[in-house]
Amino acid sequence: MYNTPEIVRAYWRAFQDIVDGPLSLSYLDPLIDARTAAFRANNVNYNPAVITGQIRPYITARQSYLAGRLAPLAANFNVAVTDFTTSSNIVTISGTAPINVKFIEIDGIRYPVAWSGPQTLPTGWSLRLPMNTAGLNSFTLRAFDRLGAEIPGTTRTINVNYTGVIEGPQTNIVFNEIMYNALV
Repeated sequence: MYNTPEIVRAYWRAFQDIVDGPLSLSYLDPLIDARTAAFRANNVNYNPAVITGQIRPYITARQSYLAGRLAPLAANFNVAVTDFTTSSNIVTISGTAPINVKFIEIDGIRYPVAWSGPQTLPTGWSLRLPMNTAGLNSFTLRAFDRLGAEIPGTTRTINVNYTGVIEGPQTNIVFNEIMYNALV
């Protein structure tokens, strides 16, 4: 599990969701206050000092601990090179991304992303992009979270000057297995 960057990123994204949601006091305080009000209204014995002296500090401590563990993953969204010239019909675009980025789209098409980096800090990414037009190609790159919402501040423009020859798909088809008389 820890050797697969996609799984490690999903693991840390879950903790980020917990820190931003259920463990935030802005989320929990109204719930705790409603429960204590229900206790008071129904004459249930409870110790208010436990809530203010133990429960809330524990929640705050857990949130701070997890936020500290997430801090090394707080990479800025970045594209390594945005303007370049190539003669290769497939280019690799790479950069860094914070943990909440799950998908990257170029001109509205979601491309498979390869995540990389140290085993527990996979903030590096790369994707392969085919060139279909000779000359200057301009692409718009956007990053999205796990729910498919675009992450603000991640839109980038990439300009690739393709100097190679456009290859037809007919010369790139490969049959790597033929089962001419399969049993099933």
